[in-house]
Amino acid sequence: MTNNIQQVFSSVESEMKQFRTEFDKLVRSDVKMLQLILKYLFQKRGKQIRPLFVILSAGISGNINESTYRAAALIELLHTATLVHDDIVDEAEQRRGMFTVNALWKNKVAVLLGDYLLAKGLLTALDYDYFQLLKFVAEATRKMSEGELWQIQKARKIKPDEESYFKIIEYKTAVLFAVSFQCGGFTAGADKQTIEVLYQAGLNAGMAFQIKDDLLDFKPQQTGKNAYADLKEQKLTLPVIHALNNSTFSESIQYRKLLKQIRKKQKTPEKVILWLKEKGSIEYATEIMNQYSQKAILLLKSLPQNTFNGLAVQTINFITERNN
Repeated sequence: MTNNIQQVFSSVESEMKQFRTEFDKLVRSDVKMLQLILKYLFQKRGKQIRPLFVILSAGISGNINESTYRAAALIELLHTATLVHDDIVDEAEQRRGMFTVNALWKNKVAVLLGDYLLAKGLLTALDYDYFQLLKFVAEATRKMSEGELWQIQKARKIKPDEESYFKIIEYKTAVLFAVSFQCGGFTAGADKQTIEVLYQAGLNAGMAFQIKDDLLDFKPQQTGKNAYADLKEQKLTLPVIHALNNSTFSESIQYRKLLKQIRKKQKTPEKVILWLKEKGSIEYATEIMNQYSQKAILLLKSLPQNTFNGLAVQTINFITERNN
């Protein structure tokens, strides 16, 4: 992680520690097999940006409390469950340099694990009468599922459109960032107007996050991720959509054929990378990403300022500058 994000985590070290304590308590199970899988799953934690945003948005609203830590744990439970289910859908064998749950324990166990995590999150909300938080999270879960299905449907189109792409990443990715900000503000007792501003800031930050993920697919040597994973899965990310929409019909057919050959490991991605650069598609996606991140920052700056606003801005900047 960059120095800026390390500074953010250092500034809220005690708060993040309390969140992790709450999270670890929630995922415990008496089922030995489940406990073994959970131990494996969490031995290498991700960046935990979403629970961080829950805490920062509560701080912006002036009141980080026990409800905030539980909301952060609820968001991380939902996020982890969606990752487990996504790996099944994508038939992924690795994540963060480790074998996925479905690769080690097969799809049936992975589905049940994802269901378990979702159920724990829902029960936590009910146990503490967090009915509004439950509504926020349930709505996000619905949208994320719709986003996945919509992506499958749109992948069959000959001529992809950016409007559909933006709606898909809003539902698949950005909405969970938005709900993270929303939940943080709600637990701090923020008014409806402030919560809506936080939601929109999170939504824009999430859009920037996903576009950055698209761009990182073309720099696998820097990320430690599977090389050109999106290209090999024929996912129509923003740079590819832009290039296709700025190509002639014959070029479009040629490169769609090439994408299929890459998936079958009959061709390497170098020619596609040159095509994207030729069309200015990498620069275009970078510009759109920066527009979203700047909108998120401006929304945060419209709120009363304190230390946490600055930390949230630093985190959003990290989103667009990260290498993994």
